[in-house]
Amino acid sequence: MLKAEFLTCPIYDRPTKHPGRALTDTAASFASRFPAKLRAGTLASPVALPLAMLILAMIGRSASTTCADVSWLLTVGERVLAGARPYVDIIETNPPASFLIYMPAIVIGRIVGLAPEIAVTVLVFIAALGSVALAQRILAEGRLRHPASEPLLLAAALFLLLIMPAYVFGQREHIAAIAVLPMLAAYGARAQRVGVAAGLAVLAGLGAGVAIALKPHFALPVLLPLPYVAMRLRGKAKGWIAAALTIEMLTAGLVVASYLASILLFFPAFVSDTLPEVAAVYLSAKMSLPQFATNPTLLLSAAILLTLRLTGRDSLGEPATAVLMLAAAGFLAAMLIQFKGWPYHGYPVIALGLMACARLVAQRLVPSTTDPKQGTPIGASSRLVVAAVAAFTIACLATSYFADDDQIPGLATMVARLAPPHPKVIALSGGVGLGHPLTRRVSGEWAARQGSQWILASVGPLLDDANLDPGRRARILAYERSARDMLAEDISHNRPDVVLVQNDAWRAWIASHAEIKAVLNGYREAAKVSGVSILLRGGTGRS
Repeated sequence: MLKAEFLTCPIYDRPTKHPGRALTDTAASFASRFPAKLRAGTLASPVALPLAMLILAMIGRSASTTCADVSWLLTVGERVLAGARPYVDIIETNPPASFLIYMPAIVIGRIVGLAPEIAVTVLVFIAALGSVALAQRILAEGRLRHPASEPLLLAAALFLLLIMPAYVFGQREHIAAIAVLPMLAAYGARAQRVGVAAGLAVLAGLGAGVAIALKPHFALPVLLPLPYVAMRLRGKAKGWIAAALTIEMLTAGLVVASYLASILLFFPAFVSDTLPEVAAVYLSAKMSLPQFATNPTLLLSAAILLTLRLTGRDSLGEPATAVLMLAAAGFLAAMLIQFKGWPYHGYPVIALGLMACARLVAQRLVPSTTDPKQGTPIGASSRLVVAAVAAFTIACLATSYFADDDQIPGLATMVARLAPPHPKVIALSGGVGLGHPLTRRVSGEWAARQGSQWILASVGPLLDDANLDPGRRARILAYERSARDMLAEDISHNRPDVVLVQNDAWRAWIASHAEIKAVLNGYREAAKVSGVSILLRGGTGRS
């Protein structure tokens, strides 16, 4: 749910018969002077604003927590590095890149003595700065840079990439949005019929390939701008060939092809075991249409489109802006395909959409340094000021939305107080948010093969469908039985010190399944926090 923040503004006490006109005149007067203020040096040093934003981002991250998915995937990566067989001894629903992307942070953290969570933050900062720098370099070659507005644009990019993500920071969607930026810059340059240096094109293609590897849906934001680039090139057939056979596209294709081959070669269990389960259960469990229709990402996206409209009729005429919006539409399509409605699925949509807004507003509001007398008509400048305020408001609302975490206050503290040191933990819940990052916070060890009981939580609504095909019903029941047996084995063999039970529904589920009730026979409820039962194994716990 969006958290609206109210801004106060001066109230003018001079009486007027036309308050609306007075407000418009005031805005227009300010708007007419705003470019001049910028030209006169209101921004001071060109590095001051971006540097301040970078420092704010560092401070913000130092006080933030790692999100549940990243925490779980770090656990998967650590297990794999310790010798566990992926998709056999430790099971993740997503393709291997979902945990491979975090392994450098784990390895570097061990070498330099940093916690993996801190190493992830450092590497994401480096990736974001490198991606923005590379995109700027490519735009410069494509004559798409606007030097006078670059301090504002860089500050906006740092805010959108390093501050706005909040609890989404480090998620695959966050990394993908960072990774595709150089590719989008290359598209913008190509659309201007300007070449991209081979080295820069290879780096841009590598980023796009990594994004697609993280989730196959992310091919959409990479491919959707392609027709636009093709239309701006020589002709129909030649344009498509010229757009598709660039160095960056070929590099991205090579990365994806190599990744697919590595899955077949090194991760056969994903293809033979996990993928069929995901296709039968996970992909079918989706948010209802009424819930999805009011998803904040959709509402914020509509607000971004209205904001772009304020910048003028030719808003999308500039190639770099058009490519950003098309990529945002591609990420939105990926979100629609998944139909889960989770905040992090919408992050790239909002981030790239607001980048397009920032680019248009900054370039039109800030005068060019090559023409100091250049100005913006008062009416147009007034609209741009309104658009800038609207974009800032959307960014603040989005930050509040992405900051909403799924952690239960006081639960980790209670577990740390009751459980023995370095406890083994298992959680009975439908999502990874109950057990992660809690297990890492209490310096514990995850005692299950899966990060959550997502199959057991998802099969109920599917099996309730009277029109379900008998063959598919049988497969779902088999997966449900397998997941239940795996849970019982993990509890029996690993003997966790702590079992977290999410709510009454899960407590009733335990009572209705004799095999689970039997393996939990030696456990007692030591406490309950916000409906979550903390079960301790008999003889364990602090005295």
